This record gives sequence, C-alpha cells and structure tokens, in this order.
Amino acid sequence: MPARGAFELRLEKELHALASAAAEDGQVSTQAALLDRIEAAAAGRPAPPAPVPRMAGDDATFEALTAARARLVEALAQGAAGSAPAAAAIALATWDCWAALAALRTTDRLRTAGGAVADCERRHAEAMERLAGAPDAPPAGAEALSGKTPSPMRESR
Repeated sequence: MPARGAFELRLEKELHALASAAAEDGQVSTQAALLDRIEAAAAGRPAPPAPVPRMAGDDATFEALTAARARLVEALAQGAAGSAPAAAAIALATWDCWAALAALRTTDRLRTAGGAVADCERRHAEAMERLAGAPDAPPAGAEALSGKTPSPMRESR
C-alpha cells in the first residue's frame, strides 16, 4: 500500500464528512460516489477529479463545471497536493461533491440539494483560491493524481 501523507489523510476526512452529509440528505448516489473515492484515498491512491457529469443541467452550469475541473487538474499537476495538502484535499473532495450533486440537479431525485450544491461549489472555490500559489514543478506522481499525461515540455524543465 502506498504511503498516505497529509493530502490523503485530509482528503479521506473531507470525503467522509461530505458522504455523511449526503447520507443525511438522502442522496444515496452522491454518497456512493464519495464512498468509492474514500476507498481510493484510504489505500493511498486518491482518484483524479471526477469527470464533468453529462447531466450537469444548463449550459452555464456545464461550462462552470468544465472550467473548475480544468483549474483543479492543473493545480494538482503543478504539485498542490504536496505544497498545500489541506487546500488541495478540500478542493478535490468538494469538486467530487459538486460534480456528483450537479449530475442530479436535472433529475427529479434532487429537489432539496440546491443548498448542498452551492455549499460544495463555494467551498471548492475557496480552496482553489488558497491553491493559487502552487509551485511550478510537480512532485513525483502528481501527473497520476491529476489524470494528466506528462508533457515533453514539462519533462525538459
């Protein structure tokens, strides 16, 4: 099992809190998605940010989610999990929450989660603001977490 550092431990804690809140709100599919991500973090292999959901609602919501995910992927590729583990963990966990809830937003299953969606989105934005100063050089393994393939430009630095 890979070693778990500050990032993985904080990510697991954040995901547990979000999964518990989803369970209390009766959002079973959101809870299930977050529990899968908890398992990966607990094993020391955090999953990359969840994909933008196909059922994200209107075009503005889809565009906001797409842009937010791109910023998160870039921050993780730049080494945010090592340089700012708490903020990176919160950003990743709240992204996963936001994406899971946004997928439900266009269905009848999600009538009361508007506040939860807004809370995940707000907390994600706050964490990303704290990551604004992430270092340029990613630590070993950062590409695997971000889901990006290392580019020749990055390797030549």
